[in-house]
Amino acid sequence: MRETFRNLASVGKQWED
Repeated sequence: MRETFRNLASVGKQWED
């Protein structure tokens, strides 16, 4: 579950870019 959360954060960061 932690890995999934990190992946989601990575995607959110890219979306913000």
